[in-house]
Amino acid sequence: MLQQQTDHVWLDATGLDHFAERFPTIYSDLVASGLDPMTDWLPVAPAAHHQCGGIVTDLSGATSLPGLWAAGETSCSGVHGANRLASNSLLEGMVFGPRAIESIAGGAFGPRPTGAMRSVLGFADSADSSLSIGGVALPVPEPGPTGATGKPDSAASPESLRRYIQQAMSTDAGVQRSAESLQRVWQVIGQTLAALDHMDPQVVAVAEVRNLAQIAQTLVAAALARTESRGTHARIDYPATDPAQTHRLVTGI
Repeated sequence: MLQQQTDHVWLDATGLDHFAERFPTIYSDLVASGLDPMTDWLPVAPAAHHQCGGIVTDLSGATSLPGLWAAGETSCSGVHGANRLASNSLLEGMVFGPRAIESIAGGAFGPRPTGAMRSVLGFADSADSSLSIGGVALPVPEPGPTGATGKPDSAASPESLRRYIQQAMSTDAGVQRSAESLQRVWQVIGQTLAALDHMDPQVVAVAEVRNLAQIAQTLVAAALARTESRGTHARIDYPATDPAQTHRLVTGI
């Protein structure tokens, strides 16, 4: 797509039997768009729909903040590694939702050293954030200032800021990324947050864009810090996997 300067490629699903029965939701969306997968080629493009990472939890969904529990796609429980197979989110919710409920009902209030929490538990209160976390996880360093690549309009709306940061993340922090592209989007995130500071934080649309920008911050900071390619993280300037970076990266918001 980059080489051909196109925004999609074509998927030929005309040879698949029972498409409507196997993929009813997709089929309905296609029909609503005027496409018939039995006769038409389908335009497809990469899109972000899940973060490989999230709120660190133990295997019962407890987080490092006592009383806060997380399960499903919002969490980092340790079951996915550097990738996530498609459709595993339903299974994850089915497993960790009941576990969280049972643990809370049983009187638990904080995390135990299981799952991804093993790499951070016992280190959260340390005053030295530069130390490694059990040799398994490291804090994410704050990226330095970068050059501007354009600014949102001075009369920006929450909707335009959402499009601005979404486009930047898809372009510069998507399937392939580099230090140069990640630094560009880091600047966009800063510009977006600065624009949001002049908007009413009680407006839902403003809060949603701020959430997007803050999550984007954590993703881009971690991607800049991981100077290798691993799992779904593909750095074109660091195409090889570095055994010395076999650890998690953790940060706080």
